[in-house]
Amino acid sequence: MKLAFTLRWTGETYVPQLLNSAAVSSTVSQGTPLYQSIMVLYSVDLPQPLPHDYLDDFESFFYILTYIIYKYDCHGVSHPIDKLLKRWEVSTGTNAAESTEAFLSRGKFIPGTIASRWPDTCLDVFVGFRTLLFPLVQGKVSIMGMDPEDVPKSLRWFTLNAEHHYDKIIQVFDTGIAALEKADAEEAASRMQMATPPQPLQPPERRSLLKRPSGEYPESQPPAKRSSPNASQAGQSPR
Repeated sequence: MKLAFTLRWTGETYVPQLLNSAAVSSTVSQGTPLYQSIMVLYSVDLPQPLPHDYLDDFESFFYILTYIIYKYDCHGVSHPIDKLLKRWEVSTGTNAAESTEAFLSRGKFIPGTIASRWPDTCLDVFVGFRTLLFPLVQGKVSIMGMDPEDVPKSLRWFTLNAEHHYDKIIQVFDTGIAALEKADAEEAASRMQMATPPQPLQPPERRSLLKRPSGEYPESQPPAKRSSPNASQAGQSPR
């Protein structure tokens, strides 16, 4: 949840600076190599690298998320480092860029051992982020092969669409957060229902088999006749 809020805050403060082109840096050697963008990795071998912009920050943020997904599980337990991350740690320059670009092109693929550690909601966020990021990275990498006079125009397209790209990625995280909160609420409700003791059953009322309750007599039933004393005496034999 904090990741999405951090991204939202970054989008609101960094994008206006980017649109003024005052905060675009040409320094490409900063940061941990494991989390550097593909453009930064390629730029090590270029005489005139492209300027650093928000898209490089997107990539770095995604690679941090990748490290979390591949290194830990949903309970925060650490696991042996994945072969992919090992390759990223020892690779540099063009080799690292090509390896990272191949990873971004995997789309929805996640190794089974990694996927089994996380709920589907978290994996959906990871895949959604990668799916949005890959075509943007491809677009920027392609600029490196353009003629110098065409580069500013192509970079301007990214600058003008920065807020739109931020909104798309924020939406991926907001959707994931909403799904996790819903699952947590349903789980809490289920636990509460299981913890509530069942109400004891009331024993049935015991009724006499010889006498019916007065309320069970039909209203139309005539009252019982009482025998006359004279009639009783008339039936007796004289002494």
